[in-house]
Amino acid sequence: MRKRFIIIIMMIVTVLMPITSIAEELVFVTSIWPPYVIEENGKIEGIDADTVREICKRQGIDGKIQNVPWKRALYLVEKGEADAIFSPKSNEERAAFLFFPKEPLNIEKTVIAAKKGSKISASSLNDFEGKIIGIVRGYVYSPEFDKHPALRKKTCDNDDQMVAMLNQNRLELIVGEEGGIKFIAKKLGFQIETVYILEETPNFVAFSKTKGEKGKSMAENFSQTLIDLKEDGTYEKIRSKYF
Repeated sequence: MRKRFIIIIMMIVTVLMPITSIAEELVFVTSIWPPYVIEENGKIEGIDADTVREICKRQGIDGKIQNVPWKRALYLVEKGEADAIFSPKSNEERAAFLFFPKEPLNIEKTVIAAKKGSKISASSLNDFEGKIIGIVRGYVYSPEFDKHPALRKKTCDNDDQMVAMLNQNRLELIVGEEGGIKFIAKKLGFQIETVYILEETPNFVAFSKTKGEKGKSMAENFSQTLIDLKEDGTYEKIRSKYF
């Protein structure tokens, strides 16, 4: 009798295990965007990727992160071939096929920055008149900055060159995405500080609407767990690894 009972239990466990595994697995798509998404030695890391993994861990989810070109990432999640995507901005077009949560995964900041300890301060762009600001050729930063008639700008080939010139004191100020330029500065062995914020835009983990109410519920649950990460200090700990 005891042997028969054990066999029945084992059969039940064997039947249920694949169902549980499938139910807990989610496929996330994203694209490389240092320091938020980085791929090194075949492993996807970065602030956003690490945060998504921590949320999955806390929710008991087996999260699979795939790095694909951004346009394809949007296509996969729209068609339901991926469960979620990070980190898109919310707009009307994307809201047609994505559930966006309330809590953003990150706040993308376009800023004017200087070396840490510069003691430079500003309350408006007019305060930068007379100073040379490094920019990257072809980049659009903000309407206010791009069209300002009195700002002196030094064009660089890319962010790496621009940040290096700041480190070499060939520039006093630079403009760029806050996380990206701080990440580059850290690799070069120095720190920068934000002097002025041009724009702030929230980015999210969004879930495919092909999943119906389940997708909406997952978006809400992810949002709450993300809030928990920010409140208990885990989110800031993750960010500190990269700058």
